[in-house]
Amino acid sequence: MSAVMICLGKPDSENYHEILKMTQNLEREVSLMCNLSQDVVDRTLLSAIQHLMETLNLTAEQAMAALKIPETERPKYTSMLEEQ
Repeated sequence: MSAVMICLGKPDSENYHEILKMTQNLEREVSLMCNLSQDVVDRTLLSAIQHLMETLNLTAEQAMAALKIPETERPKYTSMLEEQ
């Protein structure tokens, strides 16, 4: 087992701001990755909705119900379907 200690330093020291900048950069990168992940989920669900509509001749609402997409998220996918 290993232990790692990180000293942020004093607010007026030279390295204090570098740690904070690194944290802000990491936060931005994590946010970007979350947005990309959500885009993949949205595209996958949109594709599934379209396949159910075509294959089983379902309406968009029926396809979303079959996929158990929450009612609160359905307008987003309806809008995405209309954009295509």
